[in-house]
Amino acid sequence: LIPGSREWLLHSFSVARLFCVCLQETRARRNRTYVDGKNQVLVIQSAAEEGSYGCEIWLNLRAPIATCNGHNVYISREHVSPIISEPRCLAIVVQTRVCRFGVISLHSPHSQSKSMSAWWSQLNVWFSVVKSKTQNIVVCADFNASFLLSDADAIVFGGVGSTKKTS
Repeated sequence: LIPGSREWLLHSFSVARLFCVCLQETRARRNRTYVDGKNQVLVIQSAAEEGSYGCEIWLNLRAPIATCNGHNVYISREHVSPIISEPRCLAIVVQTRVCRFGVISLHSPHSQSKSMSAWWSQLNVWFSVVKSKTQNIVVCADFNASFLLSDADAIVFGGVGSTKKTS
C-alpha cells in the first residue's frame, strides 16, 4: 500500500477501528454509497462540481457504535440514509435499533470567495434539514477558519462576521 493513497487511508482507518471519518475536497465524479469490501468501510460520497469540492463520510462497519445489554452494536449499509448530497455538504442519518444520529461533512468556500455569505446562509438550511431528522449530530468541517491570535473570543470563520465585540 502506498502511504497517503485512498487504499492506504481506508486500510488504516479500518485497522485503527475508528468509527467515522469525514473528508472534504474528494472530487468524486458522482453521488454514491458503497461498501469497500476489503476493509469493511461504508463510503458515502457527494459529487464534485466541475472537478472541485466533494465530501465523503466513511463509516467503519467493524467498529461498534454502542453497547447495549453488554453486546456491541454495529451499523450496516441499511442503517444509513444520505439526506443531503451537494459538492460542499454531505449529510447522513444513521438509525439502528438503539440509536439515531446524523453526520455532516462540510467544506466552506475560502475567505475571498464571492459565494462565502451565501454558503453561510445555506449552512443554516442544511442544519435545519438534519435537525428535522435527529437532534444528535456530529459535524466535521473544513470551515477555512481564521482564528485571530490576539483575541480568542473574536473568532471569524472565512472572513464572515465582525472582529469587534457587541454588547
